[in-house]
Amino acid sequence: MRNLLTVILVVSVVVTIVIIVKYSGKSQSRPDDGNQITQVFSSEQVTLHSDQEVIDAACPTDENQKWVEGEVIDCENSPNGMFTAKFFYNGFSVPDRYYELFVVDTTNKLVKRTWAGDFRTLGWDWRRDNKIEVRYNCGSGCQATKIMDTNESASITDYRDGRMSEENGWRIKFTESF
Repeated sequence: MRNLLTVILVVSVVVTIVIIVKYSGKSQSRPDDGNQITQVFSSEQVTLHSDQEVIDAACPTDENQKWVEGEVIDCENSPNGMFTAKFFYNGFSVPDRYYELFVVDTTNKLVKRTWAGDFRTLGWDWRRDNKIEVRYNCGSGCQATKIMDTNESASITDYRDGRMSEENGWRIKFTESF
């Protein structure tokens, strides 16, 4: 049984690494005055949703609706009613942005991407003080929480290689028992 669990763990890690390496950057060819050029850019430089698309995106009305890549899966208004947060599901097409959270100012329709995270993003909530709390699975028995203002923006790519720490605004909590 122990060997089987070890094999499953190793295979899972290898598959995750392959997916991350494969999709961590994209290459695009396009004609420019008849010449082929190649642009290489990371997923953070790719705009998946324009501001107008975020504003126009309909909030789900059915909690049991099927998730579709590029669509909103959750919406909530801030406690003061000045903002609407829209949580998009992008799937593995852009792994570092599996989920994206946008905040729309309801008075002037300004859009701000507050969070972009991979599949380990657990969720988010409005706090009473109109700040957003993002929860992230940082490993077995570990949950990281970051509290952000509506004018802040963060991405999981900012916190790789040990940078997800209390010094960088994360509250890290480990479970004491299972």
